[in-house]
Amino acid sequence: VEHHDYGAAHADFDLAKAKLMRLGDANLSLRGNVLVSEAQVLIYESRIVDAETSVRAGATALRQALGPDHPRVGVAQGVLAQVLEFEGKHDESLAAAHEAERVLTAAYGADHPMVAGTWIAEADALTQLKRTGEARVLLQKADQVFAKIYGDDNETRAKLAMNLAEVETAENHFDVAAADYRRALAIIEHVIGPNSQEAAGMHRDIAYALALDGKLD
Repeated sequence: VEHHDYGAAHADFDLAKAKLMRLGDANLSLRGNVLVSEAQVLIYESRIVDAETSVRAGATALRQALGPDHPRVGVAQGVLAQVLEFEGKHDESLAAAHEAERVLTAAYGADHPMVAGTWIAEADALTQLKRTGEARVLLQKADQVFAKIYGDDNETRAKLAMNLAEVETAENHFDVAAADYRRALAIIEHVIGPNSQEAAGMHRDIAYALALDGKLD
C-alpha cells in the first residue's frame, strides 16, 4: 500500500486464500482477517463497492468464528463504517460505527485509541447528517484520547483538527474553522515537514476558510 503496488497486494491475498482453501477453508477466523484486510486495500484503490462486499464477508466469518463481541468483529465494523461513509450511506455508516464502538469499548475500555477511532467514524457520518453538535463532541473526545496517548504532535490529531474545521464550516463559523486548519498545519509542519504535500493542502484549506469569512486579502 505504501508503494501503491496494489497488484502485488492482491497477489498476496490470492495466495492467502489459496492456502486456506488447500487446508479445507475451515478456519473462519483467518478467512475473515484476510477479507477485512483486503477491503482496506480496496479502499485505497477507491474500489468501494468491492470493499463493501469484502468487509461484509469478512465480518460474517469473524462473527461466526469468534462471536459477535470479539474485538476483531469490532474492527471489521469500523472498516465497514468507513466504506459505507465513502458510499454516501451515512445512516448505515453511523450504525456500523456505533456497533464498532460498543464492541471495542467492551473489549478495551473507553480510553483506548481504537475506540476513539470509532468516534471519528461516527462524527464523519453525523457531520453529513447535519448533526454537527454531536459530531463536535465526539471529535473533541477523540482528540483528548490521542493527545494523552501519543502526545500533541501526531498525524491523527491533525486529521481531527481538519474534521473539526469541517464541522465549524458547516455551522458558518469560518474564523474558528481557519484556526482549526492552522492547528492542523502546525502539527503537519512538525511531523511531516513545511514543504510537504500535506502542508500545501492545509494552506489551501486555510485560504478557503478565510475567503468564506470575507478575508479575501
